[in-house]
Amino acid sequence: NKMIDYHIGLISVWDSSGRYARQKQDPYGIGELRYPKLGQSENSKQRFITRSQNASAVLASTLKLGVIPYAQGGPEVEEVFSPLAAALSKTKVSDPNEGFFRDEAQLVIVIITDADDSTSRDPENPAMTLTYEQMAQKLFDFKKGRKEKVSVYAALVKPSDSDEFKD
Repeated sequence: NKMIDYHIGLISVWDSSGRYARQKQDPYGIGELRYPKLGQSENSKQRFITRSQNASAVLASTLKLGVIPYAQGGPEVEEVFSPLAAALSKTKVSDPNEGFFRDEAQLVIVIITDADDSTSRDPENPAMTLTYEQMAQKLFDFKKGRKEKVSVYAALVKPSDSDEFKD
């Protein structure tokens, strides 16, 4: 729809463990929007996608994050909520996500993962502990209590699901 003025950003899961911090290969910090992939080796200069003629192709390309295996420094646990919460705090001038969020815009979150969210089960880092309810409240608070400005859609696995259906 050419009438919609949108910003689409992508963040990935996180692992708060010390092992991941020492070995991680990913150049992005927690909650930092990834640069959209414009071509095979070219990234955008801003960290989000806006309305353009080939926005769907740029989004499709950007969504192909790839996987860093655990042995090469990839995450052991996959936190979903801690990077989302961090993204909300990286919005000031010169912050990585500057210009992405807009006060009057709808905030639509789409979460797609094949792993349990490990944010709410991190006994070594209780500051990063977030339940679904707490994450929802952070989103509402970010939009200054205007719940009608927040929508969340998710394709998640349940902790009780068999491992054959995860990862």
